[in-house]
Amino acid sequence: MSIHLPSEHPAGAHAPAVETKELTVVLGGAVVLENVSICIDEGTFTAILGPNGGGKTTLLKAVLGLVPIAHGSIQVLGRPIAELDAVRDRIGYVPQHLNLDPHFPATVLDVVLMGAYAPVGLFRPVGRRWRDRAREVLRRVGMADQAGRTFGRLSGGQRQRVLIARAMVSRPSLLLLDEPTTGVDMVGKTDLMALLAELRTEMGLTILMVTHDVALIRTAADKVACLNHHLHWHDASELFSGAILERVFSAPAPSPSRAEERRG
Repeated sequence: MSIHLPSEHPAGAHAPAVETKELTVVLGGAVVLENVSICIDEGTFTAILGPNGGGKTTLLKAVLGLVPIAHGSIQVLGRPIAELDAVRDRIGYVPQHLNLDPHFPATVLDVVLMGAYAPVGLFRPVGRRWRDRAREVLRRVGMADQAGRTFGRLSGGQRQRVLIARAMVSRPSLLLLDEPTTGVDMVGKTDLMALLAELRTEMGLTILMVTHDVALIRTAADKVACLNHHLHWHDASELFSGAILERVFSAPAPSPSRAEERRG
């Protein structure tokens, strides 16, 4: 089972933003990803579409170096996964949820500054330059007037905007998003997609987003990787045939399975 997004660049041009070759990931004794080959060009918006439990989150985690690889290879921004630390500050990541106690008195600005820990260092002070940069990305995502507000008091859509700002504070060239619209109402979803489109245009971002929301990516994504233990790719305009959607969303899950994969 493999997926290949053909590169639009000729040989000798820029390296793809993300490339995996024959990637296999085994978790808890179950093969979660098998022989996955994917090539994502710089500057594109690619969506990984599929049902909960289809392995989408595991693919993101593999690209981030967070799960072991049983077979195959990954390159991110021209570096093999073993050298990911060399380009980590060029990667922004928006998780589905931030594991932060809602009663913890972290402000919106505090949360955004967490994105500076990778380039600055966890135990080093964050200086004025980073605070200015954090306020700038908050302005870009429409949350500048909420900088002093407690993060736990925000709505779902506001929280996701703050998490996008946190991911953008290091000025990445690659942005990874894991179900960014979970718990967000329809208006908020539409606004978030518009925001991502703006950031992509303004900053030349490569965006890789996982989602199970078909309608969400109808106009946003250039390419769509359909993942439900069988893998396919399509231009976004090709995606919305009943046959494709039925194949992706009705494929049986493999056995045995992991509880983690049921969530993502």
